[in-house]
Amino acid sequence: MLPIPGDGYELKIDRKAMYFERMAESHEWDDFANPRETTRRLQIIFDFFLKDLDLKGLLLLDAGSGGGHFSARARKGGAHIVAMDLGKSLLTKVRAKTGCRTVLGDLAEPPFSPGCFDVVLCTEVIEHTRHPESVLISLSSLVKPGGRLVLTSPGKPWQPVVRLATRLGFRRHEGYENFLWPGRCVSVLESTGLMVKEVQGFNILPLFHPWLDPLHTWCEMTAGKKIPWLFVNYGILAYRP
Repeated sequence: MLPIPGDGYELKIDRKAMYFERMAESHEWDDFANPRETTRRLQIIFDFFLKDLDLKGLLLLDAGSGGGHFSARARKGGAHIVAMDLGKSLLTKVRAKTGCRTVLGDLAEPPFSPGCFDVVLCTEVIEHTRHPESVLISLSSLVKPGGRLVLTSPGKPWQPVVRLATRLGFRRHEGYENFLWPGRCVSVLESTGLMVKEVQGFNILPLFHPWLDPLHTWCEMTAGKKIPWLFVNYGILAYRP
């Protein structure tokens, strides 16, 4: 049975948190999100972190589902998907793309009972919240015993670069951008009782083209586990014993 949001649940959001919803109202997701970068994350998550897991029949939460690419990939693997995001326009498009169940919800206060998901997936989302550490704690609570949490996020050293690029007009972003060190994420997750199995840096450069894939892959294989904080992004795989 799919989890049902509790009675009286209220969505507490502000304008900065709704940036991607405003974009989705007037654009297709891949018009403002880099499709090649999305493809790389799909490979990292499903061909690395989840490669040994048979998703068939598992209940998976796509926390901050965005354009629905990750929900679609997980559904192809046979998982039962709950896609959660802050905006109705986002979720309408995810539902049309995937046919999965969608739930309006805030990552900081998700509308589900603790320990109800086999897999909680949250990719490039926590940094777009006001308090990413609180979000990590909330998401961790949703992982059932034996379940997994898969997280990706930009690395803290890239925060000044991103903010400078925005200030100079090279990129547009009007929402939250609060990056964490991978070590800090690990500490928070472990404080909730999760066990961290993998920490992997990926994308050595913020540039995406098929010609650069061999460079990215070589750097990830040689240094991604040793110095994940050096990479543009990092991923974490954790599980609840």
